Amino acid sequence: MTIGTGIFLSTLLVCTIYLCIKLLSHKTFSLKKSLIAILKIIIPISVFVIGVVFAFNTYKDRVVKQIEFNGIKLGQSKSDILFTKGKPDIDRDTEWVYTKSSIIRNSDQIPELIVQFKSNAVDSIVYMGNCYSCYEISGIGLFDSYESVTRKFGSPSYISISKDQTERILSYSNYNTFFQLRENRVNAFGIFNGNSSEFKFSSEHSK
Repeated sequence: MTIGTGIFLSTLLVCTIYLCIKLLSHKTFSLKKSLIAILKIIIPISVFVIGVVFAFNTYKDRVVKQIEFNGIKLGQSKSDILFTKGKPDIDRDTEWVYTKSSIIRNSDQIPELIVQFKSNAVDSIVYMGNCYSCYEISGIGLFDSYESVTRKFGSPSYISISKDQTERILSYSNYNTFFQLRENRVNAFGIFNGNSSEFKFSSEHSK
């Protein structure tokens, strides 16, 4: 259940209980009239709440150019990342890895955030984990299909195919966004500096 759905159902339940108590305690109580009165109030409230929830979800999941992911911005220095995220669990010089203990406290999930640098500035941020509900970009996250990605973002600016042809990366340089898929499902995604180059496998299959 989403937060929006929870708010809607809670509001509807509270209003219903309140109206029932008021009408049942009224001296001129009539079941038929009471039901009509309840519906006249609940229906407009329901329509309003549904509209608000729909508008909020549409706005939240709109496709826009990304410059930040999980509190890390493209172009930030290593010093900035150390200050905001702390020391990485794995330091590979041009690539820092943050695992479960440093990303989500008290969680049984094992997300993995990879920050890649170019000239000591953040060039890309990759999420590779198993928590489908932890992160998403414009409503697309882990386990979403190829069709879901292209339906939301349109045709990619570049498609990178792995050497063994089992994985593909859909790059959207105009949105600084990419999605990596295996068996037609997203298994990694994140943001990158779309002004410099496309996001691709280090070793690609020859097309």
